Amino acid sequence: MDSEICAYCGEDAECLDHVIPYSYTSAVSSKKRKGGSDVGFKIPACSQCNSILSDKIFRNIVERKEYVHKRLRKILHRYNAVVQWDESEMAEMGWALRQAVEAQQARCVIARDRLRYASAPPDAKWIRMEIKWRESMNEEPSRCRDYLKVVA
Repeated sequence: MDSEICAYCGEDAECLDHVIPYSYTSAVSSKKRKGGSDVGFKIPACSQCNSILSDKIFRNIVERKEYVHKRLRKILHRYNAVVQWDESEMAEMGWALRQAVEAQQARCVIARDRLRYASAPPDAKWIRMEIKWRESMNEEPSRCRDYLKVVA
């Protein structure tokens, strides 16, 4: 996953999210894998966003992103309550306390950036992914039939 970012929150992507959950395509996938290919449309994701999505079903990938944002807001809400210290206040702290405060403030910045990325409206990248996903659904209708019944 070299230099790919999570499509849901903007962090470094560590894995791939199966847009049609693997549990719905596993029977077909095991047959295809023997031939050397894998089925399904995949999006780069960090492990936390991939875990949040689990095997949940959505009508489209934009709904997936909205769901992740809602869940991340709940998970990362504690960072809103963190007190922001200015440089003069931090100068009065001891070394260990200052290190801890700086680390906590860095985590707050990361959490806010992830939430900002997740809440952004769909951009051209997301629209292209949605189009590719719809095309992949049309290419393998038998694979997607059961999934579409569940979504409908």
